[in-house]
Amino acid sequence: MREKYLIYLFVIILTGCLPSVSRQGTPETPTERKTTTVEDTTKMTLSLEEQRKASLEVFKKVLEIREKGPLTPESIKKIEALYQKIIKEYPQSPLTEESYVYLIILYLRDYKPPQLDRAERTYKEFIMKYPSSSVRNRIESLLSTYYYSKKMWKRIIEIHYHRIRRFIETGKIDNPYFLYIYSEAKLHLGDIEEAEKGYRWVIKLAPGTNTAVKAQARLKQIKRQQNK
Repeated sequence: MREKYLIYLFVIILTGCLPSVSRQGTPETPTERKTTTVEDTTKMTLSLEEQRKASLEVFKKVLEIREKGPLTPESIKKIEALYQKIIKEYPQSPLTEESYVYLIILYLRDYKPPQLDRAERTYKEFIMKYPSSSVRNRIESLLSTYYYSKKMWKRIIEIHYHRIRRFIETGKIDNPYFLYIYSEAKLHLGDIEEAEKGYRWVIKLAPGTNTAVKAQARLKQIKRQQNK
């Protein structure tokens, strides 16, 4: 339900900022048609505004399917195809990066059983195309939450390895939650010393937050176990 309203909000925002764009030129007659060349394909490439407009229409179709009621295996596949269409055909549209997010949500939450392999392949494709995108954090949060729920501790270590290395080098991290969940993975893998370091850093970086409260509780739990 939350995803549906986020999609709806995104559609409203984009609809309000899209200028109307008309295509130049006249239609070909049957006698004027010829074999498409690379140059012809380049000429037919949609402009940024045309990609935005076209991708928005596809996005609206996703919303229409979701508004019809509970998703079925058939409707899930239709939605997947629509997100893939945006990704492949309108790469410059702002909706493209959003489509990666919602596609991964589809694989992890809507498919039964979840399609983790496909979600991870989609994530790898995304970071190849958009390595510095802020959307990457949202995707990694989705995957981290899934890994945590399935106790896939090594996967958590892997997905946050680059982030932790950067934190060690700079003392800065984009979200203390990622340091907390990394520390959780370390704890469950038996690296208690590293886990404690991580929890202490969470408390220092995000004092008073729910994440810091949970980190403090973990430290107390570790101390009780060590005193037994």
